[in-house]
Amino acid sequence: MPVTTHLRFPALIATLLAGLVIGASAIASSFPGGQGSGSRFTEVTGLDDWLPGPPSGDFRCREGEFTGDPLQPCTVVGSGIQIRGAMAQSFMSSFDERLTGLLTYDFNTNFDGAYTGPAWGTWTLEVTACDGGWEGTWTGRRTFVPGPNPLDDFLPPPGIGGVWISTLKSIGHGTGCLDGLQLKSSELATTLTPIPIAYEMIPGLCDFGCPPEGIAEGRILEPGSEGLE
Repeated sequence: MPVTTHLRFPALIATLLAGLVIGASAIASSFPGGQGSGSRFTEVTGLDDWLPGPPSGDFRCREGEFTGDPLQPCTVVGSGIQIRGAMAQSFMSSFDERLTGLLTYDFNTNFDGAYTGPAWGTWTLEVTACDGGWEGTWTGRRTFVPGPNPLDDFLPPPGIGGVWISTLKSIGHGTGCLDGLQLKSSELATTLTPIPIAYEMIPGLCDFGCPPEGIAEGRILEPGSEGLE
């Protein structure tokens, strides 16, 4: 992979992440609650760095067979794909130690031929600071955004011609040392391939470092606050 692409990739994703921060902050600012409304909360930000490794689960193409190739997942080009019970992990880091630790999640999707569509699942976060963490559910939608993709340098024209942006919303409750707390957050994640995978799984892409795939903004509600409903 040429060095020029290595060097462009962090700048490209940094630009995307700047937009994601603005978008995630806008979503977070719409959360109900706050001083004077009966809620006591802490606003938090987390960086979601996906761990390398192919997700396990049931992958079914609407047409053709599943290939296992994240760039061409189905033998029939343009086939939608249904994913059920896939498992993956990431490391969430935050200035708030209550949001720092190993994130494990399952995901289900109904992607169309452009590999966009709804997604949902469950998640747990095992924090590193104490014996406990979070568990909850999430929903989201994946969309395709036309523009540059560093993989286009190595694909026949017209290449991919864009990236996928996933908007994810989650709710959860604390366990163990975080028992009694509630969490509501939104995350925006950027992926480069039809099947979403960690940047580190793309050979050579992260030789000069890679940013996290996602950024999350949310609120931790203290005991006695209004709930998340």
